[in-house]
Amino acid sequence: MSALGECKYVSGLELFGNRENKTIILHQQSYVSNLLKRTNMGDCILAVTPFDPILKKMMVLQNPYVNHFEQSLDVFFSIAIKTRPDICFALNLLSRFQDSRRNIHWLCLKRELRYLKGTPDVGICLGGLAEL
Repeated sequence: MSALGECKYVSGLELFGNRENKTIILHQQSYVSNLLKRTNMGDCILAVTPFDPILKKMMVLQNPYVNHFEQSLDVFFSIAIKTRPDICFALNLLSRFQDSRRNIHWLCLKRELRYLKGTPDVGICLGGLAEL
């Protein structure tokens, strides 16, 4: 066994440790940037929120089916489960339409990508000293 220094990357998660605050921050910045490149959304306009409530009302009105919806949804679930609980509500809503997906659902997934582009380094902070 040999010491290789501090761990920076494990199983697709990037780790940033702060010994003074006794915290570890988990995020997936490189995974998100690779996802944006694969979906040709690298130059997209940023979204401030992960989901637009107006789109929820429109989900029933659109008709054309979209390819690759399930694959993209699986990628988002992987990100949400590991480090991004902020996108779980939108993914929960979109997963209800896996069997009857329409163009509006693809637009919602694209909004998720735009949100992730604006917040690639957001993650989960573990540990720390609680201040009262």
